Amino acid sequence: KLYVEVDADVAPETTVAQEHELRTTLERKLRELPYDIWLNLDLLPRLGSPPCAPVENKQAHHES
Repeated sequence: KLYVEVDADVAPETTVAQEHELRTTLERKLRELPYDIWLNLDLLPRLGSPPCAPVENKQAHHES
């Protein structure tokens, strides 16, 4: 077994789709090795970067 742990700082505007793309690319490349791979990928917002604007929770408004 090969245990791979990646802790990285990313730009705050990094999306879930980008994180998924990175994870799948890394998994694909590691699969070429002759080991049973255990991957942990942890992405955190880069320190010192301005925070992203909060996402508003817009619930559907239904009138009776």
